[in-house]
Amino acid sequence: MKGNFVPIVMAFDSGFLLPSAVTMISVMENGNKAERYHFFIMTEPELAGMDGGLFDRIAGRYPNFSYEYVFFEDSIFAETRLPMHCPSRFTFARLLIAEMITSLDGCIYLDGDLLVRRDVAALWKTAMDRSFFEHSYLMAAPDLLMQNMENDFAERFRQRLVREDLHNYFNAGVMVMNLRKLREDHMLDHFRLHTDKEYFFGDQDILNVCCSENVEMLPVRWNMFPGNIGDETMLRRGCTEQDKADIMNGNAAILHFAGVDKPWKCIETVWEHEWYQYACRLPEMPLTEEYLGRLRSIDRYDRSDDRTDAVRDARRYLLYGYTDISRKLLDRLMARDIGTPWCFCDSNPEKLGKRYRDVECIS
Repeated sequence: MKGNFVPIVMAFDSGFLLPSAVTMISVMENGNKAERYHFFIMTEPELAGMDGGLFDRIAGRYPNFSYEYVFFEDSIFAETRLPMHCPSRFTFARLLIAEMITSLDGCIYLDGDLLVRRDVAALWKTAMDRSFFEHSYLMAAPDLLMQNMENDFAERFRQRLVREDLHNYFNAGVMVMNLRKLREDHMLDHFRLHTDKEYFFGDQDILNVCCSENVEMLPVRWNMFPGNIGDETMLRRGCTEQDKADIMNGNAAILHFAGVDKPWKCIETVWEHEWYQYACRLPEMPLTEEYLGRLRSIDRYDRSDDRTDAVRDARRYLLYGYTDISRKLLDRLMARDIGTPWCFCDSNPEKLGKRYRDVECIS
């Protein structure tokens, strides 16, 4: 595997085409011109060419971008029981990557609801520079929400996975995958033994159950949920001191819009504006113009709702209260490059000295 060739696998259907294209744009905008980013698009045979020329236009803008389709039949999992949050068997595609793309020894896997803010080639080089390809199946970031959850759902979740705890549970939306070792150890056979079980998160749970002893944890910044940024409840278990600093300061290399609130659907999604800026960089064509038209209508409503335009000429500002609302407002002000934040101001002594995106809370 050559160091300047970065293989990236994504799996989506036509319904997730344009959000996934935004993820691709963010990869290329923050990539290195010396690297070649090759995307393998896993989808069903009848969706061949579903992009309608969009990927060729992306390639025309970025000379170091290339792509190819890889087709699979979802009938492979015809007998699979679908979990509550998986609308189709298509979600199990990533279990097939090692067997479907035999030309690769390894790859980066990315979900289609990501905003990539740093060069993913750094992930690939991390794997290449270590003994990853000798000993591990995956590199993935810890799912701190699941690791720190303490309620009845978490207990039922642990019982279903037959796990005493979730201290090493990872999110599968961003992974470096050792495809060679997955093939050598016939892991697809192991995955299939679990596809008829009613796991809550489907293939993510299967990967956690089958690969947990051979996973290297990535820093949280490589797969950070926007809603967890600044959330101190995420700091109890499963993260390093650097992880804690990244969470509190919003230092995310990849933002993962997991869950039901997606930036192309919900105006209240945290960090929606930064995602929207990348969406506006989609190549111009009828497919994307229609899509951007819908997004612009959301953005216009949002701007009148949060009133950030009212302070557009401010050179400096402070935010009253160290709260979820004020931190979200800071995200939007910074995404629009409005002024310079001075501080948060809060009378609660427990909040004094705390920082979010490197902005301190004072009395």
